[in-house]
Amino acid sequence: MNARRPSWATAPGTAPRAPRGMSEPIPGPPRGQREFPSSPGSPPADSVPRNRGWPAGMTLADATIADGAAPRPRRRRPMIPRARGSLRLAMTGAVIGLALIVLTPGCSLQRRKEERRIPQYGVIDLAQPRELQKVTLPPYVIEPPDELEVLVRPSALDPAQRLVTVQADGRIDLGFAGDFHVAGLTLAQAEEVIKAGLISRAERSGSKPDEPINVSVRLASTTRSKFYYIIGAVSSQGAVPLVGGETVLQAILQAGLRPNSLPEKAYLSRPQPLGHPDVVLRIDWEAIRDRGDTTTNYQILPGDRIVVPGTRDRGLIGTLFGG
Repeated sequence: MNARRPSWATAPGTAPRAPRGMSEPIPGPPRGQREFPSSPGSPPADSVPRNRGWPAGMTLADATIADGAAPRPRRRRPMIPRARGSLRLAMTGAVIGLALIVLTPGCSLQRRKEERRIPQYGVIDLAQPRELQKVTLPPYVIEPPDELEVLVRPSALDPAQRLVTVQADGRIDLGFAGDFHVAGLTLAQAEEVIKAGLISRAERSGSKPDEPINVSVRLASTTRSKFYYIIGAVSSQGAVPLVGGETVLQAILQAGLRPNSLPEKAYLSRPQPLGHPDVVLRIDWEAIRDRGDTTTNYQILPGDRIVVPGTRDRGLIGTLFGG
């Protein structure tokens, strides 16, 4: 229903007409209403006299209501954009959660299929040295790039350079005492070779010492030429210096397992001379870890290869949800 226009209101495009009895000016049109220009020669709208019968302090909107016109409703800012954003965020979270629920069982099934496709290599050999039944290693054989500490007595023949490195050609340089080939020899054999060389040199020079010549050759603690190798799905694979007495359990723990590692299918491959059969030993990781079984916790020898198979990298989602 249309609101009734006040009696003093004028038609659009005409000059405002002052109500009867008004002598004071009234303000412009209420906020939100369009102010129409006055016709030439008519007084401006803000100078129209106000009805002296209205109470003091009455606004134009109050006067409009008192004259019978309906008030203009106040507009409020809609909340639709914020509601749409919250709804969109909730829908995105629901879609992500549903995707995780659907994909996680599929990742687990795919992992089991990959595990079944990976074969188990090796046999269990009770004759091999292992934890609680370790053996001493054979005498150390010098190879490049071993570092040797050489001491000679009497002191008059002691070379100035005592710490020497075995070169690629297998020789060591003792300065004025000469060069000596030591690769492929044990430490005791290297001592005899160096001693014989020094005696021969002293005899040729005619300065043979009164005291007997003694030579000591020891391994320096900086480098060694004996390694074992850890390969496969581990955190740190590569060549590891062999100190002596290490076992499969120590080697795998030192290398570190990854989420896609399969240590239960690990095996040890031991190098053999040409013409000898291969030696591939199965590692029962669950027995070693869970029951403390030492049957397959083999002692590592120089040159051994420990292989830890693994499935494809599962990525972040598979790692977090065990897929």
